[in-house]
Amino acid sequence: MVFSRYLEKNNNAMVKCNMKFGLCPAAKCIPTPYDDSKAFCMCDVVTGTNYSVGNNDCEKIKPYKSKSGQEIIFSDFSPIITKMGHEMTSCPAEATNMNCMNKVCSVDPNNPEKAICVCDKLDNQGLEWVTFNKKGAPKTCNYQSGASKQSYLSMNAFIEQNP
Repeated sequence: MVFSRYLEKNNNAMVKCNMKFGLCPAAKCIPTPYDDSKAFCMCDVVTGTNYSVGNNDCEKIKPYKSKSGQEIIFSDFSPIITKMGHEMTSCPAEATNMNCMNKVCSVDPNNPEKAICVCDKLDNQGLEWVTFNKKGAPKTCNYQSGASKQSYLSMNAFIEQNP
């Protein structure tokens, strides 16, 4: 599903929260061996202000512990990504774009600063899209978390209104 249609389907819902979450805009992903439409993405674990798209309730994405005690969080967006040394990169339509928004993530018990999130492959419908890469590092796009340019602009407008 295209991210803009996801927004329309979910009434363009966006919410500002403050909790532990997976920060995935720069996440590099690996296709799952069991489903071509999904990938495992390595995300940073951050605590603080986060923005959720397609959701209007922070309770729906609140961290929790599984029955076995595993820490579970959800992936969202935060402009802190730029303070972590990343910059926005435009990507060609043919590069595989992963949607990590509001996806379930398992915090790495051996490195609690990282989480593995299961993200969905997006149909870019022939349009360029955006992701984040470390400043000074080679620019990558394929199998990377990202969003359409329009969705990114909508999110930034919401963040400006809800700092």
